[in-house]
Amino acid sequence: MSSSDESDFVILANNDLTDYNDAGYLPQKPETLAAIEAWLAPTKYLSENSEYRKHLNSHLDGTGHWFQSSNPYQKWHDSSTVGALWVKAVAGAGKSVLAASTAAKLARDEKVPVLFFFFRQIVALNHEPKYLVRDWLAQLLPHSPWLQSKLKTYVKDSAEIETISLDEMWRHICDALSCMPRAYCIADALDEMDHNNETFLDKLICLGQQKPGNIKVLLTSRPVPRIEILLRSHVS
Repeated sequence: MSSSDESDFVILANNDLTDYNDAGYLPQKPETLAAIEAWLAPTKYLSENSEYRKHLNSHLDGTGHWFQSSNPYQKWHDSSTVGALWVKAVAGAGKSVLAASTAAKLARDEKVPVLFFFFRQIVALNHEPKYLVRDWLAQLLPHSPWLQSKLKTYVKDSAEIETISLDEMWRHICDALSCMPRAYCIADALDEMDHNNETFLDKLICLGQQKPGNIKVLLTSRPVPRIEILLRSHVS
């Protein structure tokens, strides 16, 4: 092959194919992704002061294996028909540490999208559903060229994110996840979410039922009646 022939080819390595999708959407440029993330205005979910880091740093090596070895977890993880798992325990039992360490382990071991959010009433940006939606979109963005293309349209049109309905943004999460071979979605401390959001709780449950073999939803909460009533009939 001559040097002129070689110039007509681009060599793709394995990593270049990780974002391939049957619909033909190409990954956006880094600067475009940065603009989309800025538009989403997510919480600083990976900062050292984030709820995720705080709970992950509280995890002691060697602990928590009982959870991944338990029958409910194994059924949830391996089953093609069970998509949602609910961890219920009193305050201070270690649910959030368990959620953070599980998120980290799944991301490390399985190399698939792991979306997470930790509700906290005392943290300004951690008690409204809209911030979970923004964080999950930002966390999912690098894995989904389709989502990149969809959200790029909002940025291009200079749309204010506050004018986009929560339902519309949630649909983007569901549609992007539906194309994933496997993804995990973790929502911790549902009892610390603002009250009167039963409709959003229902969305989380339905997400686990959407493609239970591919989309795995892990929820944690204290044993609060308003949450128990909604979750008990749907979640393992």
